Amino acid sequence: MGLERDISTDNYWAYLCRDAEDVQAFVLGSTRPSFYELAMPGINIVPDLAENPQPPHPQQDGNVWTVDVAIRNDAVWSDGEPIKADDAVFTFDMVNEIDLFCSDLYGTVEAGSSRTGVLDVEAINESTVQITFNAEPGLGVWPHTIGIAPIVAEHFWARHLADARSAGDTAVGAIADPALDVWEAEQQAAEAAGEPFIKTIKEIGADEIDRYLAGIYHTAMTATLFAVSGVGDPSGGPFVYAGRRPGLEIRNVANTRYFRSGEVIESGGATYEMGPFVDEQIFLIYETTEDLVRALLEDEIDHALLPQTAAALAPVLTADPDTVALDNPANGFIYLGFNLRKAPMSDLAFRRAVATMTDREFLSDEVSQNVLLPVWTLVPEANLQYFDPEVAGRISANYRNLDRFERLEAAVAILKEGGYAWEHEPSIGRNAAGEPFIQPGRGITMPDGTPAPSLEILSPAPGTGLVFFATLATYIERWLQDLGFSVQAVVTDLGFLFADVWPGVGVEPHFDLYVLGWSLGNPAFPNFHDSFFHSRNLAELNDGSNAVGYVNPEFDALAEQIYQVDTADEAKAIIWELETILADDLPYVVISNFPAREAVSSRLVLPFTETLNGLTYATAFPGLVRIRY
Repeated sequence: MGLERDISTDNYWAYLCRDAEDVQAFVLGSTRPSFYELAMPGINIVPDLAENPQPPHPQQDGNVWTVDVAIRNDAVWSDGEPIKADDAVFTFDMVNEIDLFCSDLYGTVEAGSSRTGVLDVEAINESTVQITFNAEPGLGVWPHTIGIAPIVAEHFWARHLADARSAGDTAVGAIADPALDVWEAEQQAAEAAGEPFIKTIKEIGADEIDRYLAGIYHTAMTATLFAVSGVGDPSGGPFVYAGRRPGLEIRNVANTRYFRSGEVIESGGATYEMGPFVDEQIFLIYETTEDLVRALLEDEIDHALLPQTAAALAPVLTADPDTVALDNPANGFIYLGFNLRKAPMSDLAFRRAVATMTDREFLSDEVSQNVLLPVWTLVPEANLQYFDPEVAGRISANYRNLDRFERLEAAVAILKEGGYAWEHEPSIGRNAAGEPFIQPGRGITMPDGTPAPSLEILSPAPGTGLVFFATLATYIERWLQDLGFSVQAVVTDLGFLFADVWPGVGVEPHFDLYVLGWSLGNPAFPNFHDSFFHSRNLAELNDGSNAVGYVNPEFDALAEQIYQVDTADEAKAIIWELETILADDLPYVVISNFPAREAVSSRLVLPFTETLNGLTYATAFPGLVRIRY
């Protein structure tokens, strides 16, 4: 396997809860079992640990609903220890103690919550897990949260969890005067935001101190937990993580105790047998795309996950009879996020003007030379079961087929109607040849009469492997400058960007705008609208994915309903109501997407090649590959 960048962690919890990047998923994704999993390419549910071929139906028990899941009796970890019901209970409890946004995978809710979800997981006996829900769970809760969530080995992680708790206790115990620390932290936050600070240390309440100490405990605990090496962490999948040489290679070895070996799967018209059929999976890391492609052509590697810049090398790949180039639709999008906590991003007129100026077709056709694909909704067009072309068409009609000058005129009209004014309004002039050009606005003021502040658009540097993100930010910078705003695109290391957008529990983000992308997880039941935009997932509350600060009670209530539906058609109807709300409120401007590009050696025997998000999206992929010698 060839990669153009290294993993940032080999710790499974750090990958799941903090660094959910694609390279981590490729290396670690095939190492954890779950009750059920998604079989590709048909995206259908099949049993993994579960003995039942189909997820059992929930049964009512008084005011709650329960599901009993029997674990197959031949399931073992890669070190030979049996996989038991206690492992599932431990995982559920540990995730909720960690309290990061990865807990959404497990569908947890508090007692009395209006949202349907998991109240508890317990072991009825050694091989049976009982999951208790606060209400009758729909498909979005069972099986499409905890039913497909990863399970870890208690006998490995229990001692590390104990160490993490000890580290949290030590960190809290080292604070001499928590009230003083809270006061200083609030003062520093106010100064950083340019806001007045008037609270005295005497006004610090017990609740604030408790929240502060909980944050200290949580930070120390997770830092300790995330520092555990992945070597030795037992696998329940077809491969076991075996170690790495940073910057050079990563190594997985076949799980010779994999309990699903020999199982036959039928999915999406493909029939295949579960492996693993190879002894090792070695990821070699290359400095450039050219080196990666050369390695494939010279048979150093069998598979290359290609960066988007490799589109120009397609003729080289297709000319080689021993190489097969694959382009599959991706399950994700690139977006511009607004910090809705501060002006002018908090003003819908500003966001509508930005969305109007953002020419997705131009960015795709001219800037990226068709490497990027324009998108207007969160749901990918390639997700045929859930995409609604009619509603999507209505949303995109507001922004399509406009040239740069038409966009400027429309955006200026939106801002003027919203109360913005200029010393010199943006206009369209003509040169001596009669060709139009834009005369940028100057001296723009906001609806309250104050000058518009200087703004920054954060984007990851191309060196992080995220090509075109900085380019998109630069074009958006230019378009906002045309409107008269003082804007600067700031290219930064991905880690620094994350620190600005997700500064930690209890800390309100102070960024202005940023460009990033999301991979959308489970395509069989999309619930990412809830993850990205429900107010319970605000970044300052729990490091959740709602970094933009979007709060809309109507949206929250509707997003919660998706966990109660029993059919895909009902889910689809809710999803497109949510899309319509987001299209009106614009917490994001969804911009574009990449196809999933791969190239494979013809000596690989693959059960299928056409699948959403490419071969590497299928967690079982390494266990399906055979080699033709």
